[in-house]
Amino acid sequence: MSQLSSRLLDELPTGFRVFITLDADLMDTGVLPYEAAEVLNAPGAVVPLGLITGAERERLAAEPAYAEIVAAHEGERTLMGRLMVSFDRAAEALQIPDEDAVRRVAVLRSAVDRQRAAVPLPLTREVIKKLYRVGYWYELAGREPQSAVSRSGFRHALKVLLAPAPGRGLRLLDEVYSGQERHLRPHPLLTVLADSPQRPPGWAISETLWNHLANTLDDAGRLSVGLTTCTRGDYRHARRLMDTLDPATIPAEIVIRIAIAAHESGEIPAARDWYGKAVNAGHAYWAPAAMVNLAMLEREQGRVEDARDWYRMAVGTGDADLAPSAMFNLATLEAQEGYIQEARDWYLKAIESGHADEAPSAMVNLGLLEQQLGRLDEASARYAQIIEIGHREGTLRAQEQLDRLRRHWDDMQRVENFAKYGHPFIDADHDQPPAMADRPCNAEEKPS
Repeated sequence: MSQLSSRLLDELPTGFRVFITLDADLMDTGVLPYEAAEVLNAPGAVVPLGLITGAERERLAAEPAYAEIVAAHEGERTLMGRLMVSFDRAAEALQIPDEDAVRRVAVLRSAVDRQRAAVPLPLTREVIKKLYRVGYWYELAGREPQSAVSRSGFRHALKVLLAPAPGRGLRLLDEVYSGQERHLRPHPLLTVLADSPQRPPGWAISETLWNHLANTLDDAGRLSVGLTTCTRGDYRHARRLMDTLDPATIPAEIVIRIAIAAHESGEIPAARDWYGKAVNAGHAYWAPAAMVNLAMLEREQGRVEDARDWYRMAVGTGDADLAPSAMFNLATLEAQEGYIQEARDWYLKAIESGHADEAPSAMVNLGLLEQQLGRLDEASARYAQIIEIGHREGTLRAQEQLDRLRRHWDDMQRVENFAKYGHPFIDADHDQPPAMADRPCNAEEKPS
């Protein structure tokens, strides 16, 4: 994919077509090289592919062309034949009713997990044997790591899986040639089954594989598998694989996604480390975004001065979106810490930025701040300012606060009227005499 570009397409003969199968998640995660993503969308066209349903399999089997394909390749497995297998048959092959089945499924799972991780190296018998012996068999057999692993049991399981399937039976593992080397390839339906959210038949990629990859892959392999792992939403294992890489080799968006995932899962040291990597990468947008997020993290951890520093640094980048966000957040922090004038100053800066969302939000918060300080006229003016610019969410909040202020003023007026006139509700068309002060009655002045 790294070689796919408009320049490459210009070198192809007129009318030449290139067909590529691609995980749909790759199109939207920022993992693909920019030029490749651009070419795939235009002039390329994306055609979503789905699984063959039972009804579709029946229609295909009834097609004369399919019968001709089968007849022409008698004794061979055709691609169409592989796709004509139902999920149920593949799921049945993963059942483990006895020890022999445990060995076969351990071999299959190791092969399938490696395929799911998209390891850019051939899957050889030696690799399968190592994965089987260091973890996969133990996991499925429920044995302790110090238990002996049967070498002959492994060889027999592999032999059974690679043997020709009887009739149109399902062969779950193939051995194919690539140049001078043979490598193993599991049936594609197994990968689909493994990724199923329903467990069983689905399962998570084993820690045995992640440990193996962390110990054997070079930097290029770590990057490749790490990026693929991100597309699966598994940022924890992606972080483990890419932790020692130069951050400049990792797409900036991926770096900050890993940081956010660690932050959300409560892995604070890892989150702080990866936010720092995103900052140091210097990307025009993602570096300021990391500063803001890092400031929020430090605020959560009670490290107020560090939070202030990161917010100020984000403001200093001048980013059109993130600098106003940092101003607003810094104002909120200062208000919470009791530094009212500093909070007022930062809210005013956020307002002056003119940002479509942060400026109205700052107006609302500044109004609330003034209201809490008893500066009701100033608060009312801020709320009126928001309503005037017409920001939807800000207008709703401002109108709510103005209504509260009006009710407050009405209550205060009724108290004043009661104190002055003896009644909270006064007819504006008639002058009211002041209420008489309470005093004791004497014999000549009886109450009515």
